[in-house]
Formats: sequence, structure tokens, C-alpha cells
Amino acid sequence: IALPVLVMLAMGITRAAVPPLLDAAALRALAAAQQTERYGQLRVYGTVGYALTAFATTTLMDVFGNELPFYVSAAGAFAAARCLSKLYKLLPPHTAATSSQSPLSAAGRERNAAARDVAKIARANWPFFVVVVVAGMAHAVYNTMVPYFLRKTLEAPGFVVGIAQLAAGASEVPVFLLSKRLVNKANRGTMVAIAVALLCSVLRMALYRLAAFLGDDQAPNYGMLFACIAQCFHGLTFSLLWAASVAVCDA
Repeated sequence: IALPVLVMLAMGITRAAVPPLLDAAALRALAAAQQTERYGQLRVYGTVGYALTAFATTTLMDVFGNELPFYVSAAGAFAAARCLSKLYKLLPPHTAATSSQSPLSAAGRERNAAARDVAKIARANWPFFVVVVVAGMAHAVYNTMVPYFLRKTLEAPGFVVGIAQLAAGASEVPVFLLSKRLVNKANRGTMVAIAVALLCSVLRMALYRLAAFLGDDQAPNYGMLFACIAQCFHGLTFSLLWAASVAVCDA
């Protein structure tokens, strides 16, 4: 078991930097074009890639084995990292700090100032960061355990797991496309949108519990159905939270 754990840790570490750097690149490009409100329309492409890849890999697992998603994930992360390195070369550069000293020392002072600014922002907005950490833990449960729950508890075939992942991805599309309007509706601040996302997470978890109950009660088909219905809440639990959190961080 040590080798799979080490491989998964390595994949997690190397993939972790890609999504936030993509978000930062998107926000920089949109800011240069003075169209920051169109972030959701860009982010939806990630949703399409997630939904189609998840459906294809989980469906084909029954044919090519359970190792297939790992190979696809590794290839996808490498391709995304390469594209990201090219993308950053096309973005408008940050404004350089003027200094009579060497550029290296100016860059060092700029990094130190940025670190102090981040610490100050984190202290001033600690409730937001606590909420995002806890919500991130909930989404880790979704992403890690739902396919396993379908395969092992409900004994769902790969095609059903693929349908469940496709349903989750499809539910993200309208939320991201309408994210500007949805987040702006929370005119008391994006925390209202985050609160709605967390309440929907509670309902989503309840549906998974119902699916497990039906599966234990010798009705696995109904269990799979309710699990797929729960996946349809992914847009409100994940995408709304993501869009609102990016808006907070950008501000």
C-alpha cells in the first residue's frame, strides 16, 4: 500500500498549484481586458473538461481497469501545467517596483511586503478563511468518497459512476455562467452566496445518506438514483462557493 499512497501524494502535491494559478491567470487577463465579471464564463471550460473526462474514464474502467483514471489524471495535469507556463508568458506583466538598488533586492523586498500583506488580509478576514477550509474538507469528502461509495456500497457499474460524475459537471455549467448575477444577488456580500452553498451541502449529504439507506435495504437501483440526484447539487455546493470565494479573494 505504500507505493500507491506515495504516488497519490505526489500527484496531489504537483496538481495543487495548477488550479489557483489558472484562476490568477484568468483574473489577470480579465482585468487587463476590463472584463473581470466574465470569470465564470472562463471557469466553465474547466467544468466541461471535468465532466467529460470523469464520464469517459469511469465508464471505461470496466474495460481497461481501475488504473485508467490515474494515467488520464497524470497526463492531464502535465498538459495543464505546460499550457499554464505558456499562458503566463502571454499575460500582461505585473508593475515592477522601482528601486535604486539591485533588481534582486527589490524583488526580495516585494516578496516580503506581499507576505506581510497576505498575513494582514488573512487576520482581517479570518471567518472567511475558516469557512473555506471547512467547506474544502466537505468537498474533499465528495470528490474522494462518492465514486467509491457508488462502486463499493451500491455496487454501481462504471457507467453509472460516469453518469453521476456527468450530472455533477452539468450542474456546474449554469451556475458558473450565471455566477456574476448569482453572486451579485447577495448584495450584503458574497458570504450570503457561500452560506447558500453550505446549506445545499447539508441537503446533498442527506441525499447520500438516503441513497445508502436504500442500498442497505436491498434497493440498489433506487440508491443509485438518489446518489445521482445528490450529484445534481454539485453546482450549488461547489460552483457557487468557488465563484463567491474567488470574488472575495479578488477583492
